[in-house]
Amino acid sequence: MTRTTGPLRTAWHGLLFAVLLASPLASSWAAASVAVLLSHDAPPYRRALDGFKAQLSQLGVQGSYREWVVEQPAELATAMAQLDQQQPNLILSLGTMATQAITARHLRVPVVATLVFNPAD
Repeated sequence: MTRTTGPLRTAWHGLLFAVLLASPLASSWAAASVAVLLSHDAPPYRRALDGFKAQLSQLGVQGSYREWVVEQPAELATAMAQLDQQQPNLILSLGTMATQAITARHLRVPVVATLVFNPAD
């Protein structure tokens, strides 16, 4: 696994810490529920997810993760319906398709998005 070092790592920690402090997770670190939407089930997406989990663990957040791979429209629709019922504390969106779908919903849950190459598409 590739490790992030230097200023980028510091920025990543700062972003995670700010999101966590501003969310309902701040009062219930151990019971954190994180919804994960992956636009593709590919190694770069899995590495980013593994790094995210590792960083949260280093910050003391031991949550439960529910993952959806949303490569096809039907998978995306299923994930959105299940996500409405789950009501997670935090959403991690990996990739353009997943990020566009989740940000269009205007949820009151913090969203951390990464691997978004062209958000205007």
